[in-house]
Amino acid sequence: MNAEALSVFFTNSQGNSLKRESVPSSIANMIIDYITAKKLKPGDQLPTEQEFMTYLGVGRNSVREAIKMLSFLGVVEIRKGIGSYISDSISSSALNPLVLSLAFEQGLSMDLIELRVLIDSGVGSIVIDKVDDAGIMLLEETNEQIGNSVRHADEDTLPLKELDFAFHEAMFKLAENPLVEKIGMAVYKLFNFAMEKSMVADPEQAYLNHKLIIEAIRARDKAKLIENTRKSLAVWSQYV
Repeated sequence: MNAEALSVFFTNSQGNSLKRESVPSSIANMIIDYITAKKLKPGDQLPTEQEFMTYLGVGRNSVREAIKMLSFLGVVEIRKGIGSYISDSISSSALNPLVLSLAFEQGLSMDLIELRVLIDSGVGSIVIDKVDDAGIMLLEETNEQIGNSVRHADEDTLPLKELDFAFHEAMFKLAENPLVEKIGMAVYKLFNFAMEKSMVADPEQAYLNHKLIIEAIRARDKAKLIENTRKSLAVWSQYV
């Protein structure tokens, strides 16, 4: 950024608010505020680490942590050797205050694991109460897309992470509760990075885990569903 652009960017940046909350969270929220106020738009370049440090009086690690988290959430794109940019396409859930607050307060990895166990087990139990045969078939078809993508990885198939997310999105929809769906989809943003890593390391595992979940739903067995959910996430948790 040139000097004029930097001056505009940091005008009314509310630097004093950095003292009232964690520094990375405050930096990230400042960027989010600029996006929602349309002071930043898709494709815009962010200041460099050094510029953030100089104008806000913060440390390099705080800047990196803020940018890294926004990158995981899909708000910022990091281009190695060039800089950080606002992503060309930003989903509304990425700007959700709930997602942002949880992202910066998730604490230990175990907290994140327990949150996902709670969500997946709870949603699965609701689905068991409401789903019909057509809904179960939808889950099976969605999961088979993952299996097909694993078996034909060298062909033109959808990215596994997207297919995995589609399966969980289908679960939220089958719960037939708009509040569960909205909160679930928003919070699932926190799992994005770990889901991507697990898909790369062991692409077939998600397919097998989903089969166990579907079997429990078909049997209307909530105890089995919770057991299978815990088993599947025990594998996933190593990537958090």
